[in-house]
Parts: sequence; C-alpha cells; structure tokens
Amino acid sequence: MTIVGRGTGTASPVRDIHPATVRHIDCFDRHLLTFVLTWAPFGGPDDEDTFSRFGLPSNSVWDRFYRIVEAAEPHLGEFDDADADLIRRASSVDRTRRIG
Repeated sequence: MTIVGRGTGTASPVRDIHPATVRHIDCFDRHLLTFVLTWAPFGGPDDEDTFSRFGLPSNSVWDRFYRIVEAAEPHLGEFDDADADLIRRASSVDRTRRIG
C-alpha cells in the first residue's frame, strides 16, 4: 500500500511527494477499497471476482483492505475529503465478513 503525502523520514508506506501536501490513497488501493465496499453488503467478493480484477485471491484482497484501513486511520485528518470519506466507510466494514 502506498499512501502518498507527508513523509516521516523513515521507511514506511508513506512517501513525501511535496512538503505540506495532503495525503492521498494511490489509485490501486482506492480501487480495491471501493471494490470491497461494493461487495461487502453481499458477503464480499469471491476469488473469481478478485482474481480477475486484482490478480489476487479474495483472502489477499481482504488482508490488503484491512491493512490499508489500519495504516490510514491514524492520519485521517490529513487526507483530502474524498479519501477520508472512503477510509471512514471502509473502517465500518465488519471484520467478520472477511472471506478466507
């Protein structure tokens, strides 16, 4: 996962693209979050859906989904409005829905 924005000066999933910029979720991770949120009310995507879209089995997509959310939540106020809303919606997904 890459969260683009203010760097910490250490190895992390956050990279510095310009000082004093807001953080953004990269397009792959944004697509993954949106995809899982679309499928979540139906029990989540299955392997066929996730593999054709991301080249990953559903359990790997769910793992990445939760890693993105966990990495982004502590920095929620630093994201632009659209990404912050996406993170909030993703953080409300029940972890028991996880497949795999």
